Amino acid sequence: MLPVERCRVYFFMVMYECLDCSYCYMPAEGAPARGISPGTPFEDLPDDFSCPACGGPRERFVPFSPDQATPQ
Repeated sequence: MLPVERCRVYFFMVMYECLDCSYCYMPAEGAPARGISPGTPFEDLPDDFSCPACGGPRERFVPFSPDQATPQ
């Protein structure tokens, strides 16, 4: 379970969703498997960054905020 403080950060943080597979890049977590350190803003990702889940290019990511999600 996440500490309350971390949950608040995630709730208000803008993430970036891959349009090809719905993977969410969360700047607070980075993408360690791709050599991206936690805390790296999306804007600072290398131009050749690709989706860790499907390999989609960086251009296929769009901003996404958890408060925009539709409840299931």
